[in-house]
Amino acid sequence: KVFDSIDEDGDGVSDLYPLVDGKRIAGGLCMSHPKVVDIAAQWFINFFKGHPEYDHWSFSQGDSMQFCECDRCKAMGSNHGAHMLIMSNGVIEKVNRVHPTKRITIMPYQATLEPPQEVIPANPNLNPIIVSMGVDQVQPKPQSPAFRRQVERWMTMLPRAWIRDYVSWMSGPWPLFRALQETRDFYVRVGYTGVMDEYLGRNLGTEIDLQAVLDLRPP
Repeated sequence: KVFDSIDEDGDGVSDLYPLVDGKRIAGGLCMSHPKVVDIAAQWFINFFKGHPEYDHWSFSQGDSMQFCECDRCKAMGSNHGAHMLIMSNGVIEKVNRVHPTKRITIMPYQATLEPPQEVIPANPNLNPIIVSMGVDQVQPKPQSPAFRRQVERWMTMLPRAWIRDYVSWMSGPWPLFRALQETRDFYVRVGYTGVMDEYLGRNLGTEIDLQAVLDLRPP
């Protein structure tokens, strides 16, 4: 709701909404709009002032979010992942002027999973959580060439990262165990520091037992 307030052309639709097929529509952000960073940063400044007990808070997109097609966004960076990172860097920089130790969480996934083609170092106070939504959920994740490339590229720019991993048990617990182990070994090698699994369907008791054995275990 905080982004609804800017309607400079008076058409009843916020100028901060994305331009899609020539029209501004609700359900996303024009990440290049000059006021987006200021409004988001002020929201976080106020939030942390009112909730000093929190070290970080989320600044992430929703599922199937619409992305802006305006010329300014196209010129902002190479892709939606670049747009997200540039905008988030700007937000946390302003927040840290008031709250130097606070962090915000970003989530590269779906349209923003593809990393920037250019090198954009992430602010050290960003907490990235890379999401494997849409990646093969049965095979070990490093066996998905596109996802492996995306992860390795992101980790050249991010200060740290967790993974929100989507996992399917359809092949049974022991193939799942082997797939998780290979996946965890890959995550350790690239430098992930945390894992959050979402099991698709019943977990066969694996959610607790496999977490204890596998999460961030050295290869």
